[in-house]
Formats: sequence, C-alpha cells, structure tokens
Amino acid sequence: RSVSERKRPKMLEKVVFTVVGVVTILGGVMGKVKAGSNPSLIAGGISGSLILVGGLYSPDVKAVLCATLTSGALCYRFVPKVLQDGLGSMPAGPMAVMTTLAFGVGVLSLVKAFTSGK
Repeated sequence: RSVSERKRPKMLEKVVFTVVGVVTILGGVMGKVKAGSNPSLIAGGISGSLILVGGLYSPDVKAVLCATLTSGALCYRFVPKVLQDGLGSMPAGPMAVMTTLAFGVGVLSLVKAFTSGK
C-alpha cells in the first residue's frame, strides 16, 4: 500500500529523509577529512544512502521503512551519547536531533499507512 493514499502533506517524509540522508553522508565525509576516520566515512555513506533512498522513493512503504529503520539505528547510536555528553557534543548532538526527527516522521507515516485501510 502506498503511503501517499492518506491525507497529509505528501512531501513530508520525502523532504525530511532526503535532508537527513544528505547531511549524514556529508557528516561521514567531514569525519574522514577532519579526523581521518574511515569508519565515519563508511558508516555515514551507508546509513546516509539508506535514508536518502527512503526519501527519494517515498511514498513507497518499503522505502519509508528502510529510512525509518536506519534512522532508528542512528538514534540508538547517538541519543545515549547526547544524554551522556550534552546536546552540544559533535557530531552526536545534531545527528541525534535529525535522526530522531526522521525516525518519528517515519513511524507516524508507517502507522498511518497501515491503519488507513481499516
């Protein structure tokens, strides 16, 4: 079932996932350039690409699910770091905020998609 079948701003998850995906990829590149971190480059590239795919192929439910699960995994990684070190910690602060937003948008979108037919 297509997520676009329900009444809502049709571009919401497309915009959120696309922005978060691009920023995540750029964050991985910055981690490589500034700190020489290959893990940052690889993790940012893979997770950012998965979220970006969700944005580009939204409103398809599988694409939204892909982006939502990836955002949830990043929340699991960054939110505890922010709770420990504070919101100003880099890159955990901005990533925690962005991925939590993306995860929330994705969950709401999926819930609406699966309950709208009932």
